[in-house]
Amino acid sequence: MTNTETLPRDITAERYIIGVLVRFPDAADDVFARLTATDFFDAEHAKIFRAAQKQFADGGIDSVLLAREVGAAQTLVELGMNPANAPATAVHIATEAAKIVECRRKRQLFQVADDARHAALNGHAFDDTLRSLTADLDDMQRDNQTVLDLPKASAFEVKIVDWAWPGYLHRGGLTLLDGDPERGKSQITIDVAARWTYPRPFPFTTVDHFREPGNVLIVASEDGISTTTVPRLQAAGANLDRVLVWPELAEPIKFPSGLNTLATAIKQHDIGLAILDPITAYLDDDINSNRDADVRRALRPLVVLAQETNLAVLGVRHLNKDEGKSALYRGGGSIGFTATARVVWAVGTDPSDPNRFIFGVLKSNIARKPPSLSYSIESVDATSRIRWEGESTCSAADIFGRKHERGGKLGDAEQILLSELADGPRREVEIRELCHENGIRDWTYKQARKRLGINADKGSFREGWILSLPEADEAHEEVGPSQEVGEPC
Repeated sequence: MTNTETLPRDITAERYIIGVLVRFPDAADDVFARLTATDFFDAEHAKIFRAAQKQFADGGIDSVLLAREVGAAQTLVELGMNPANAPATAVHIATEAAKIVECRRKRQLFQVADDARHAALNGHAFDDTLRSLTADLDDMQRDNQTVLDLPKASAFEVKIVDWAWPGYLHRGGLTLLDGDPERGKSQITIDVAARWTYPRPFPFTTVDHFREPGNVLIVASEDGISTTTVPRLQAAGANLDRVLVWPELAEPIKFPSGLNTLATAIKQHDIGLAILDPITAYLDDDINSNRDADVRRALRPLVVLAQETNLAVLGVRHLNKDEGKSALYRGGGSIGFTATARVVWAVGTDPSDPNRFIFGVLKSNIARKPPSLSYSIESVDATSRIRWEGESTCSAADIFGRKHERGGKLGDAEQILLSELADGPRREVEIRELCHENGIRDWTYKQARKRLGINADKGSFREGWILSLPEADEAHEEVGPSQEVGEPC
């Protein structure tokens, strides 16, 4: 008989789920849709789960009564519900529940193997034992067959993008701001925060786009709160009572482990805008900002939280030093940052006036790109603020230097590859057809793939080749005769 100490189990995942039921009863419906009491290895966990199910069926979970079921032997911390590392989001619940189910399935395999061993040792005929084993495996496969509950598109309500600053900043998602130092990136975030706290229009918006004032959370590691952040907020006209700042000496909030802390802050202080400056400083220590998979793993829960709370998240990034890269690759870290954000801003010096700067939208997946804006930084007493000056004809390519953008059909092919693959892998046949529609020949398309270092992996027979962008440390661009210098904007 199998020793229970060797049976597969994930006690940490079980504690997490029980902790969710105790501390976040509103999430119980999601938990019960994924698990049953028989999925748990620990008998006490199964007992608590059944108690929660009964309360839920009777009208709702009472956290106080359910906590008594936990007993003094297991504190909430032991249940894995430390707020710093246990966010109760749909993504985390699904992940931990899947671990528990996988362990239960493996324990079933152990039981089938034990039954076969017992039959063999007790003189049962080989053919009879084999038939019994096959039947048990067939039953287990049917019982554990994954049912994909895929909703129909008709079940979804069409939602209009909730713009705080039409075309530039939206609620319910991530926006990035890319640029070199001394271009006013942090100043722009302060200007946005100040306008958020008063019913003041954003630059060059129509008067009919009225907004209620809201609360802002600023998490910034590079500027002193008293010496820099607050004076700039005052100069920008912010309502300081509506701006919350993460204390300089406090434990820094990091993602994805600190997601529950942010969720608590949003709920307690009714935060509508969160600024992370720079966003790369707030990733967990085990997250490699140059690896696409790591970055997506860190940011995806943040985006889900933003969607659930209608939060606008504004993250700041420095540029990398490779000026030969396309504008979409200039932001520091993996392309996963750019792919996860729905809108990416870029700032840089105006090519025609070194004393003026340009603010433009580098990427937008949810609207047509709005006009670029020119601005300057003006002194106010002992600090400074942004002064918006008007629309500009400069694009993101102009901001980062047109000499690094390739012209002609080769440049068109590269831009198609970068934009179409920014959100994830695509079938090669789709990209090739798109290039054909734009008058790009196969030879030019292949050269563009080679220059950008596009990855190609063999998919299924129906999928064919699958294309994806390279990791940040693999991306490269060759400087060749096809480059051209653009005219100043």
